[in-house]
Amino acid sequence: MKKFAAVILLFICLLSTSFTPIKFNKQNVYEITKELSSDKYRGRLSGDKGNKLAEDYIATEFKRIGLKPLYTDFRQSFEVFVPLIEGECTLKVFDNEKNLLKNTDMEMTLKK
Repeated sequence: MKKFAAVILLFICLLSTSFTPIKFNKQNVYEITKELSSDKYRGRLSGDKGNKLAEDYIATEFKRIGLKPLYTDFRQSFEVFVPLIEGECTLKVFDNEKNLLKNTDMEMTLKK
């Protein structure tokens, strides 16, 4: 019985320390999300200058709120395969019968 009581007491102590309330600021989340999804970051594609801008923005925010990097920097390198598309890209939308939908809202051409 004493072991059971000790386990319950230990469990209660762990619960009380692990669920410390965190101050959540939804306006802050909105502003950061708005910033990182802006056209300035060009989709944040790996290898693109928009990705580098997002990387710098996040590192700056981490420093601003007082986070310390695990190593010398907040950045962690890894390799990613990124296909490069040359020329014009077109998005076409088809219905269930595989007929091309000709609605101007559903056709888009992307150019570099």
